[in-house]
Amino acid sequence: MLTLVMMKRSAFCLMLILQTSIAFGQSIDTTLTFGMLPAKRPKAMNYTDALNRKQGFWIDYKVHEYSDTDKLGGIHRSKSVDLYSYGHYRNNIKTGKWEYIDQSEGDAIYHVKTEEYFSDGSLKVYYDGYSGYHVIVIYNPTKTRITNIIYGDTIIVTCPKNKSQQIANGKVIYKNQILKTFKYNDFENEELSVQNNFYSREIKRIKAGIK
Repeated sequence: MLTLVMMKRSAFCLMLILQTSIAFGQSIDTTLTFGMLPAKRPKAMNYTDALNRKQGFWIDYKVHEYSDTDKLGGIHRSKSVDLYSYGHYRNNIKTGKWEYIDQSEGDAIYHVKTEEYFSDGSLKVYYDGYSGYHVIVIYNPTKTRITNIIYGDTIIVTCPKNKSQQIANGKVIYKNQILKTFKYNDFENEELSVQNNFYSREIKRIKAGIK
């Protein structure tokens, strides 16, 4: 009989732990506005398990607080979310596609980028440029970074993250031809150079040679 009682108590404690882990999480402030979310999303959001690991569907955001003064000098405090992202966690690790949204300009809501997380540790980032180009950034588990900038054709910016950041082993590549080599710390500068058509002359020359 004592064993049966102990088993019942253990089962009750286990049930209580499970209920607590399911209910525990970072609640979403219902007074905040998120202008772009998937129509089909789970009712249970922003939950953590008993080990405090994020699980399931999450909205990641930071609250921006500000104060307004009316004509009578009264101060009104408000809060909003300018930037946020949503997607799924598994054991505190992002999985699948995450969408990043910018609503900092009032009623205008912009999709900033999509991040796609793979089980092997790879990450792809997709975003659209203002001039009509599309950018795909790829990070693989060895920390190699590859950017595909698609503006009619594809220009590749790639560089392995070497222990020695002074080695110019990064490359800007078009049609399998190297336009420039650079150091890893200059990666973002080269991305901007390509997006701003800095290599347009070299590209035209290569195209003429191909034809």
